This record gives sequence, structure tokens and C-alpha cells, in this order.
Amino acid sequence: ICRASGHRYLVHQIESLWSWFPSVMLYEGMRRQEALAPARLARELDEHRAILAALEARDARAAEDEMRRHIGNLSQELTEVLGVSPALVEPLFWP
Repeated sequence: ICRASGHRYLVHQIESLWSWFPSVMLYEGMRRQEALAPARLARELDEHRAILAALEARDARAAEDEMRRHIGNLSQELTEVLGVSPALVEPLFWP
């Protein structure tokens, strides 16, 4: 979605995010939260479906709202899973 948007800044932010978090740290944090995995995956799937539906409907406002909701949830989740301060994670999502 980021690349298809043509929004270079957004693509850069996502690429920076993934290079910033060492994979091992992310996977270890997710492993510790394994009990929450089914609910988390279901929520993320619902969020992705809502984003896709808004894009298919060509409703830019709804797509933006759904992306912001999804990114906000992801930011909060990473803060909790990794056990880091929101001040460390949020600039990656909301520059």
C-alpha cells in the first residue's frame, strides 16, 4: 500500500521502521505475547480489510482514517510488546 500510494516519505518511514527494529528483538517480543496472538491477528486482519475496502471504494478519507487507526494500534502494540517507551516508538509512525 505504501509503495502504491506513491508517497515517498511514507515509504521511507516504513523502510526506516523495519531497519530500525532488529528482527530478533521484534520476534522475541511477539513470542512473549504468544497468548495474545489469535486476537491480535484477528484485529490486524480486520484493520487490513477495512483499509482495503476504503481503497476499493476510492474513499480517501476513510482509507486515511483506517490507516491511522491501524498505525496507532501497531505503535501501541510495539510499545507494549517490546517494553519500550512510547516516546521511542511513536516518532517512527508520527514524525
